[in-house]
Amino acid sequence: MGIQYRCLNEKRCQAVRKHPSLNGIDYLEVLDRDAPDKKTRQRTLLVRCLKPVPSELAAINVQISGGVRVTEINVLWAARASDSEVLFGSGIISEEERDFFLGQPSPDHLLLVRTDASGDFSTYRLSLVRSPTDLGPPESFDPVLSCARFSFKIECPGDFDCTVEPRCPPERISEPLIDYMAKDYASFRGLMLDRLSAIMPDWEERNPADLGIVLVELLAYAGDYLSYYQDAIATEAYLNTARKRISIRRHSRLLDYPMHDGCNSRA
Repeated sequence: MGIQYRCLNEKRCQAVRKHPSLNGIDYLEVLDRDAPDKKTRQRTLLVRCLKPVPSELAAINVQISGGVRVTEINVLWAARASDSEVLFGSGIISEEERDFFLGQPSPDHLLLVRTDASGDFSTYRLSLVRSPTDLGPPESFDPVLSCARFSFKIECPGDFDCTVEPRCPPERISEPLIDYMAKDYASFRGLMLDRLSAIMPDWEERNPADLGIVLVELLAYAGDYLSYYQDAIATEAYLNTARKRISIRRHSRLLDYPMHDGCNSRA
């Protein structure tokens, strides 16, 4: 018959089934290619409920919202599939539709909704409400399972990308423990070898002639070289810790103090 728009919360559906009085929407189908009357294609919604549909539900209790190009979707009538004989006697549906609806499994659980138009390719929302002015769910319906999202054009071919973006956050990758006290060649080399042992346990080569060891030692040398300059810059950046004469002279120049170059001792 087509795609069934089911509730994704299966545990809630099971809880409502076990509840003595609550009801809810199990799934929704748009009658398209299998419609007995081709004039009503994409205009008949089959709303399957978890329990028998209350007889008092009518068109005023069904609201359809959403859409992009087609937004004004009105409900012409709504009734239980088990009342198809009454609908046929009133001239609302044809004989073929009556037989089709009565042939559905558990017709007393099926709510028929006929709209005045079919929507576009966007997503719509069918909600069961108390009245056009009171948008709360009917008294016997669960608040979460009183609505369902669907599309009128689910069986129509389209050129749009139907890929759904994943809503789950990406899996977190464990970050390596970084030893910020590693400042020289030996500590950098040991840190990298420990990390490689964790992510590549099969690689146990420690021969200095091995290409992997060569790369590790090369990176350790570069890290030691950069670490020296990092410490040197931090040391020479302050007057109290500067060790080079040129650094002290630059600091004194900032205070408008000309530092003498000094002279050799004289006899």
